[in-house]
Amino acid sequence: MDSRTFYLTATAAQIVLPFLLVVLLRPLELTLPLRQSAAPLPLRWWANVPLAIASNALGILGSYTLADRIGSYGASFNLFSLAAAPLPGLLKFIVGLLIIDAIAFFKHVLSHKVGLLWRLHQIHHSDVDCDGSTGLRHHALEGFVTLCVLTFGFGLLGMPFAIIATYGATMAIHSVLSHANVAIPAWLNRVLCWIVVTPEMHRLHHAADPKLYDSNYGELFPYWDWLARTLRAKPAAEQIKMPLGLTNRPETGEMSALELTLLAFEPNRDNRLEIGVPLKRRALTGASPLPVVKSVRSRGRPERVKRMR
Repeated sequence: MDSRTFYLTATAAQIVLPFLLVVLLRPLELTLPLRQSAAPLPLRWWANVPLAIASNALGILGSYTLADRIGSYGASFNLFSLAAAPLPGLLKFIVGLLIIDAIAFFKHVLSHKVGLLWRLHQIHHSDVDCDGSTGLRHHALEGFVTLCVLTFGFGLLGMPFAIIATYGATMAIHSVLSHANVAIPAWLNRVLCWIVVTPEMHRLHHAADPKLYDSNYGELFPYWDWLARTLRAKPAAEQIKMPLGLTNRPETGEMSALELTLLAFEPNRDNRLEIGVPLKRRALTGASPLPVVKSVRSRGRPERVKRMR
């Protein structure tokens, strides 16, 4: 299979899986919801689904026309080839997944810190609720940018197709599950949060409170937030009435897909975060089974704090 066919097939698979999972997850969200809806579900789905269709259509177009060229351009630097690395098969597979997730984490941080990228990414954060369909809510151009960044990284690092396909399929599923509006037992969350980003962790990233949304950038694995000192925890019980979305545009919960798409091109759309400012190490508090870091500004150095139960 050539690279163009591979990327086209992988993109198509990443379209089918999330849509199917959103439908299958809905009965569970209705049976065991953590939060009550802040906006009518039909209105939100009427926006989220068309946004996903537009994003995926552009993704297919990009996969067919540019992915092969971008990947080849990245490979031309001959920086490193994981495929040729003398590592055992399983270790190479794990390292590859971690590398791809690190690239995705870095791109996510930039989406909050670079004005042009935030204009696109804010559409995802404009949802006033957080459920499986929120994982579909992305500006079409953001999906295209993500495709270009990841494809370049794959080529630059000589990433094997099998690892790319595995990560893509896993993220297609996890992007829905990490936004699920489901009351997960505390003991289960304590176990899962050592392995993957859980809904309880990612929901904080969608909070309207700036002390919360500038944290928990992890895509699949939580380790990068720990290393970057951006991990924050808040018990699920305290998230039940936590406001979500854009504080400067609360009406986005009732906007159509077209209105949300055009929102990225409105003036003065960069006022929610300090765009262009290096990532701040905010004071992180709350119960978390993972280590967190507390900023000590008086000394200008981070101080590790003990795990809090």
